[in-house]
This record gives sequence, structure tokens and C-alpha cells, in this order.
Amino acid sequence: MSRASETILEELHNTIAETLKTELKRYADGDYDETDDDGIVTKKPIPASLIQSTIKYLKDNGIDRPEDEEPDPEDLLAGELPSFGEEV
Repeated sequence: MSRASETILEELHNTIAETLKTELKRYADGDYDETDDDGIVTKKPIPASLIQSTIKYLKDNGIDRPEDEEPDPEDLLAGELPSFGEEV
């Protein structure tokens, strides 16, 4: 049995990522919420299995936390500070 091509594996990988993202977004947006006859909305929680699958997918792909969105203030100022060990 031959191995699937890299293109097919990449497409499958991307499809799984998009599916997980789409399903999480649908729950967050309330697409699965139910409204009873009195107009009361019952918020459907994200199923634990979907959360677990997403966490496993991220972990399997080496993603354990988001990147820092904001740079460290010290890094921003590093170029502006004088160097005391060198002559200016």
C-alpha cells in the first residue's frame, strides 16, 4: 500500500483544522442554541469532545499557547537606551 501524496495529506490536515475552527465558531456564535415556544434561548455549550479534539490537534501540531501579541516593552525601548559600556 502506497503512502498518500504530500498534497493530499496537507489538504486533509487543513480540512481538519478548518472543520474544528468552524464548529467552535458555530457554537460561540449561537448557531446551535435552541429557542423554546416562549422565546427563551438555551445556550448550547461546546461539547467536551470537540474541545478535547481541538486541544489534541493543537498539541499534536506543537501548538501549546498563543504567540505573544504585544512585544515586551523592554524590547521596544532597547534601541533607545544608551549603552553604558561603549562610548557614544
